[in-house]
Amino acid sequence: MPENTRRRGRAFTVLEVASGNALALAGFKPLRTRAEIYQLRSEDLAGPARLLDRMDECVPLTDHVRAAFETYRDEAGAAIDALEEDGDEAAIVAVALRRQLAKLPQDPDRAARLWLAGMPEEDFAPLWLALQTWLAEGPDWDYEEGYFPNPVNGREAALRLMETETGDLLEALGIALVYGARPGSSYCAAELEKSVEDANRIAVKIGCDYRFVRQAR
Repeated sequence: MPENTRRRGRAFTVLEVASGNALALAGFKPLRTRAEIYQLRSEDLAGPARLLDRMDECVPLTDHVRAAFETYRDEAGAAIDALEEDGDEAAIVAVALRRQLAKLPQDPDRAARLWLAGMPEEDFAPLWLALQTWLAEGPDWDYEEGYFPNPVNGREAALRLMETETGDLLEALGIALVYGARPGSSYCAAELEKSVEDANRIAVKIGCDYRFVRQAR
């Protein structure tokens, strides 16, 4: 959440200026785990039906469930192969199981959803435990960052905030929105191109509710 300072009953939003002049929303607690980033709780995924609902809202979660299904499919196929070598009765069972597996769609996303929808509650526990580990871990930043629903650090929060302001205000305060510092770069930030003192002086002059401070090292 933004850090506000109050003077004479008026609240100001404080923006910290890093050494490279990137702005960060003061007081913003970085989000580090998938549970924090995607706002998912253990109980949100407690059962096939709840998990299916949340998969509609979170692509990385869908990807994780699909990977779990593909592991199940591979292991089931290997188990069926072993049954076929165990004699006539086992081979009959293997044929029936292979037919069931073949009924699933070729598309892995659709197949994973059907697999999950038909899963008995008592068989869900191993997947649920694996999901708890997934939630507690940090994301694959290179892949998942594009799916984050909200800012995960103060710099991103400041950029999102500045994107809501008018060009006239940004120009007056000396704030530039930077998307890629160089070709191929993923760096994005709102940067202060004036000194902290000048930006604060102008903010006071125009009645702006932002205040700037140097980020502590």
